[in-house]
Amino acid sequence: MPTAFVLRRDAGLLLLLLLLLFGLSSAHAQSGEATAKQQGEKLFMENKPQEAIPLLETALRHAPEDVELYFYLATSYEQLGQLDAALQTYRQGLTHAGARKAQFYFNMGNLEQRRRKYTQALELYTQALQVDRDMTPAYLNRANVNVWLQEYGEAVADYRVYLSMEPRSSQKENIEKMIALLNEKILVAEQERRAAEIKQEEEERRRKALLEEVLNSLEQSGQDTERFSSGTGEVKEYEQEFDIVD
Repeated sequence: MPTAFVLRRDAGLLLLLLLLLFGLSSAHAQSGEATAKQQGEKLFMENKPQEAIPLLETALRHAPEDVELYFYLATSYEQLGQLDAALQTYRQGLTHAGARKAQFYFNMGNLEQRRRKYTQALELYTQALQVDRDMTPAYLNRANVNVWLQEYGEAVADYRVYLSMEPRSSQKENIEKMIALLNEKILVAEQERRAAEIKQEEEERRRKALLEEVLNSLEQSGQDTERFSSGTGEVKEYEQEFDIVD
């Protein structure tokens, strides 16, 4: 058998072996990825976040476009009280969120609200509504955040939008009570603001009157001094003439 043929045959067998090995390795890796995802999701569903997290992280590294994995992982962190890690997970997934982006913003807003970072929560709920104006829970949560921020007018507006979209909400009675309380606060705040304005205007008028009074007094004093100086000159002149006649 020619040497060249033997070499070509051996090379072909080696290439085939490498392809088989690569295929097996790739299939094993894909199987491992699928197993990590399946096991992670299973543990998540069994309410075992501590065990689920490392598997979900592994699955995400191999499939960063899998949106559901971000929800599972972030929720697992949240269940363990690791809110920073949950927020970071959502932030990393935003570029892959696609049609679920509003839900990502909403969940991030909930996390910030739990951390009592109300300004950040407000911004995230607003971003969620910019993506999906029909996300009714975002109106309710943004209204609650505005109450904490003492932005009562904005809170009432969002509560009303929510009720118009969810007229049969189980929270309707409480929301209507909140709207009534907030309207009272708005009315009292407006009355206090107007009273403060009136007091400030009166104080300004008092200061202006006092300034004019003092200014008039100073001007009068200046005029009296001028008349006195002129009168003294005339007396001296009179006395001089009197001396000459004498």
